[in-house]
Amino acid sequence: MLMQLHRSDALIPAGRSAGSVRTWAMSRPQEPHEGAASASSGVRLLRADSRRTRETILDTAFEVLTQHPDATLEQIAHEVGVNRSTVHRHFPRRDDLIRALTHRIVPEMDACFREAAAGGGTRGAQFERLFRLVVLRGDRLRFLLTHWREEYSDLQLYETADEWIAMVEGAKEEGSIRADLPVEWVLAYYGTTLDAAFSLIEGGRFSAEQAADIAAVTFMAGLSRTGEGF
Repeated sequence: MLMQLHRSDALIPAGRSAGSVRTWAMSRPQEPHEGAASASSGVRLLRADSRRTRETILDTAFEVLTQHPDATLEQIAHEVGVNRSTVHRHFPRRDDLIRALTHRIVPEMDACFREAAAGGGTRGAQFERLFRLVVLRGDRLRFLLTHWREEYSDLQLYETADEWIAMVEGAKEEGSIRADLPVEWVLAYYGTTLDAAFSLIEGGRFSAEQAADIAAVTFMAGLSRTGEGF
């Protein structure tokens, strides 16, 4: 009876042969079994929940480690509100957690360069804009300075080194900063001025926005003074 129904001319759409209809009918994807669909949906929900838990752990760990650099996984788990085994399931070692945070933060710092350059203007203007952006993201930079380790260099995430040097050299060429200043000196001055800004922010004396404006202006002013060469 089934074969007769498949071969019945009454079931063949206009313009199709019986053979093509049989091939079409055999090749049609079968509707998933209700139980299989439910299981697949359950797996997707579990994966989404696992991703949310991982992101929550990373968010909380960043806050905890910024304030308490030596915090343990157990302390981080307590702040997240989960068992330590849950944190260990995502990050078996503390170093795995630090590495994951580095993966997340370094591209954010790299993005500062792209944002500064996207604003256009002279290299000096871009440099000043970059300084403001970095101060406003100071918690990220402080985390990297505190937790960065040499073995993380295999992450190959740093785009900033060459871009930073190119920005300095470009500012020197156009006269925005003194041409006789070594890049190493500019970098040291950059770090010192950032430290001053971060200290004033942490001490509550300035908001991040105020410190960013003051630091950027004084930083550029210090590099643009005229004087004799070294």
